[in-house]
Amino acid sequence: PICASFDELGNLKILLNAQMLLQFMIGDLAAITKAYLQSKSEEEHKMNLRRFVVIQTSTLVHLYGYDNDEHEKSIWKFLLTILPQSDSSLIDECKKAECQLQKLVNESVDKKERALYVHLVNNTNSVFGVPDTIRAIDTIDPIREVAEVNVLLVIMKQVRDWLNHIMEVLSKEAKESRQESERKIEGMFDDMIN
Repeated sequence: PICASFDELGNLKILLNAQMLLQFMIGDLAAITKAYLQSKSEEEHKMNLRRFVVIQTSTLVHLYGYDNDEHEKSIWKFLLTILPQSDSSLIDECKKAECQLQKLVNESVDKKERALYVHLVNNTNSVFGVPDTIRAIDTIDPIREVAEVNVLLVIMKQVRDWLNHIMEVLSKEAKESRQESERKIEGMFDDMIN
C-alpha cells in the first residue's frame, strides 16, 4: 500500500506519454509557423505553407481525428476516458474545446486534397505529379490556415493543462486511497493489541 500500484504506474506512464506527444506536436506547429512567417522567397513561402498544412493535418489526426477510426485512437478519446467525472468545470471546458476541434475538422480542406500536399502518389498508385502539387498549394488560404493553427495551439495548451490537472487529481486520489489503507491496517493492529 505504501508504493503506487501497477495500475497507478501504468496510468502515470500513459499520461506522461500523452503529454510528451502533445509537447512534440506543439513544438512542430510552433517551428513551422515561425518558418512560414519568416519565409524570404515565394518558393520558400509555398513550401513552408505546404509543410504547415501537413503538420496541422497530422496534429489534428493525432489530437482528435478526422474520422471515427482516427478519433478512436486519438489523444482526445484517451483524455475523455480519464477525466475525473467529479470535476464538472473541467468536463464543461472539454465540451467547449471538443466543439472547437469538431469545427476545425469539419471546416478543414478535404483530407484527400491534403494528401496531395504530402504524396506525389495516392493510395491507388496514381501519380499526382509536381505540377498538380504546386497548383494545389496555390489554392491554400494562408490566413485561414494560420487562424486554424492558432485555435489549435490554444486548445492544445488547454489539453496540456488538463493532463497536468488530471495527473494531480489521480495523484491525490492515490494518496487518499493509500492513507485509507494505512488507517485500516493500523486499526486492525490496534484491535489485535487491545
